[in-house]
Amino acid sequence: MTLRSVYFVNRNTGYIVGGDYTMQGIILKTTNGGTSWDIDSSSTYNYLTSVFFTDPDTGYAVGIMDDIKKQQTEKSVWIIELLPKRYEYLSEPG
Repeated sequence: MTLRSVYFVNRNTGYIVGGDYTMQGIILKTTNGGTSWDIDSSSTYNYLTSVFFTDPDTGYAVGIMDDIKKQQTEKSVWIIELLPKRYEYLSEPG
């Protein structure tokens, strides 16, 4: 198990993401400044590499295989966000 990225939305609430190439990606959450951490279901089998929040209520966890999870804290659920395939970003403008 490797933990790859940490992000705190305030002094008490923070998230860590990571995983292993052979097991489910993991998201950990703290609400007490890091004294203890709980598993927050990521619902992904892909290794997660980074976590970032655009505001205190909306966060993203990204991983291998173009896996992006979005969390809106009022719902307390990480959901899958789909992006176009990588090759579309590499094509010449039309």
